[in-house]
Amino acid sequence: MARKQHALWKPLTPKRYAWSLGAFMIALCLIFFNPSTFADWVNAIAGRTLLPDTSQYLSYWIPSLVFVCVAFMWLEAVLGFCVGCKIHWLLVKLGVHKEECLACNNIDWDEIARRKAEQAGNG
Repeated sequence: MARKQHALWKPLTPKRYAWSLGAFMIALCLIFFNPSTFADWVNAIAGRTLLPDTSQYLSYWIPSLVFVCVAFMWLEAVLGFCVGCKIHWLLVKLGVHKEECLACNNIDWDEIARRKAEQAGNG
């Protein structure tokens, strides 16, 4: 479906936010599936035992992040809908982030309507 399409890396700020969101979810999943390794690292850095390396100390719902991450990737790859970009837009509207996305706010609706009218006339 998307094999012959070129990657579109614009707008970059929301895309970076989406990538960071995905990296955070993957990091949580890696920690969940390898708790003893993570506990060994934390305990080695701290020089004492902070985390137990014999029990699961993260919540049971963490593995569902794998499915959420796969769903987000599918939405972006197949439908072109970037959930991370929409979350970034919402956080800008709420005032959490200050940097707005110029590409998202600079939509030429007249041009879009003109192209749709041309496609309807040719189709």
